Amino acid sequence: MRLAEMLTMRPSDDRGTTRNGWLDARHSFSFGQYLDARHMGFGPLRALNENRLAPATSFPMREHANMEILSIVVDGTIEHRDSAGAIALLRPGAAHLLSAGTGTRRRIGNASGVQPLHFLQLWIVPERDDLAPRSEVLGAVALDADTPLRLIAAGTGTGTGAGTGTGEVRVLALHRDVRVFMGSLRAGRCLRHAIAPLRGVWVQVIAGALTTGPHRVDAGDGFSLTDAEEMSLHALADTQFLLVELQP
Repeated sequence: MRLAEMLTMRPSDDRGTTRNGWLDARHSFSFGQYLDARHMGFGPLRALNENRLAPATSFPMREHANMEILSIVVDGTIEHRDSAGAIALLRPGAAHLLSAGTGTRRRIGNASGVQPLHFLQLWIVPERDDLAPRSEVLGAVALDADTPLRLIAAGTGTGTGAGTGTGEVRVLALHRDVRVFMGSLRAGRCLRHAIAPLRGVWVQVIAGALTTGPHRVDAGDGFSLTDAEEMSLHALADTQFLLVELQP
């Protein structure tokens, strides 16, 4: 363990909020009208939003540019449409990457007229601006006791790498040296994750509860860890989480 190891908690109730008649969003970092100079991102991870949409509602068509936008479905079904003609339906466990590049318009909404939609969205600053826009889909990720952690997006991912289609890939290809994992631990299980030099991690608990060292982390909570060689997670209940590894 390095002497300067630092863990910073981001409790669920301390996150920013956006609420209206159809959207309940929680922001781990400053986003939209929520501005907090203490929470502007973690390295190239610029936004981490937990969104809940009412049935048959959607964000309006919006212009995006020079941002990697990763959406991960927890419950419900996302409908993605963009100005390049790409259409995708994403169900629980599936993920979608919009590499906005030089610019594209996108609408994302709840495909169901009766079921709420719950999803996470990460915004990652790309390594350079004005790349060609691209849209990719990763099908529902299967996790079990033997495979508690699955890489879903990476700078060295094996995506389609061309065009704007939404054909399924094995790993979403980010234009940044960032790795995003989906994790699942059954109650009582422990996961050890090695961290490369000069790298840090952000962990976001989606459901359940776990501990890391003396810290308890519940659903909605997140934390960053830097200057550590390894991280241990111990599940207090059946737990789902995201793990983002990057250079802070």
